[in-house]
Amino acid sequence: MALFSGTSRTPVNQLFFKALLPSMASLVFLSSCSTIEPVHKDTDINYAESLSPMVHKFLEATKPNRTVGTQGHEAAFEFIKNQFDEIATASKGRVIIHEFMPDIDFARKNYQTDFDNLVKAKYPPSSPVYKKWNQFTLQAIDFIERFRNIKGRNLILEIPGKKLPNEVIYVGAHYDTIDNDPNSLRFLPLLPAPGADDNASGIAALLVAARELRNEHPDRTLRFVAFDYEEIFFLGSYALAKDLSSLKPRWMRLNEQTGGLINLEMIGWSKTKIENHPILKLYTREKTQIGADQDLSLTLALNRAGFLLKTPLKLEVLQNGFNRSDNWSFWQKSFSAICISEDWENDFNKTHYHTPTDTPDTLNYDYLKEVTKLLVESLSEVARPGALK
Repeated sequence: MALFSGTSRTPVNQLFFKALLPSMASLVFLSSCSTIEPVHKDTDINYAESLSPMVHKFLEATKPNRTVGTQGHEAAFEFIKNQFDEIATASKGRVIIHEFMPDIDFARKNYQTDFDNLVKAKYPPSSPVYKKWNQFTLQAIDFIERFRNIKGRNLILEIPGKKLPNEVIYVGAHYDTIDNDPNSLRFLPLLPAPGADDNASGIAALLVAARELRNEHPDRTLRFVAFDYEEIFFLGSYALAKDLSSLKPRWMRLNEQTGGLINLEMIGWSKTKIENHPILKLYTREKTQIGADQDLSLTLALNRAGFLLKTPLKLEVLQNGFNRSDNWSFWQKSFSAICISEDWENDFNKTHYHTPTDTPDTLNYDYLKEVTKLLVESLSEVARPGALK
């Protein structure tokens, strides 16, 4: 089972996964090893003091919304870039601006394909379900045309690997927002869309994690990505995955290998205290899909990190082909990817999702703190010094 997949300039080392991560049997063995300690274990105060202010500052700087092409969207780019620039200086890394023209035809095709496969094939035209989703699809296809000539920008912070810089692991979160009418699902781009959970929570975790790891000198290269255009059928992450698979970017390293994506999507919501509902979902491809085993290799890093941290979170792996975020784009280009998110099946943020009420006061910061701690420790697991010894 190889962690690294997709196109690379050199053959993938089939023993890489065994060297990088423990087997499930090793996880059982760890339970009897009291001397094993997490890399980041005494940082509760730092996380608690960092995450809430980060969310509030980000939303204050980017209000009223971060819809592509708006003033708030531009402000979000500048906010994240300033943070990345500071961290890059401290880590001797670099900030990469990945520009792209959105593939609107790709988005149009997929909106229509989703309708054809999920609705048209199952419901008659007289059905209320058919009518609702047909109206949404037609409106969505018309709506996204306005973005055809608006350039997108993914922001990438690279912390270079010390020993294996050409082996790259991505962690990402999207920074754009959108509102939908809760009944018709029609896009409402002019309404306030603070997007505290969707997805300032992911951006805050991304920035705090990068800051926490800036002096760690990982063996492998870490790239923290703020994805653009996620709300328009994931066109930002699709553009990046497409360019990585074709070896197009000049900023790619010699003989670079892409180790997959850990995607952060809506990680700030839990309607109750964490001890009452500690569920964190790790979404992968379906079991029957090619590459599903590679996705599981990434969940293994999170499971190990959770064990070492003695996290109160209960990690649940769902192999259901979760196609609601940027992980889907990486799957389209045969890269491994997982989506870390709140419990969509049983505790979804329905009231505030894609509405003006997705505000910072609705978030559960204890939950966000634990997810961020887990993220930092898992990134240390896949890229920490000495991992290959």
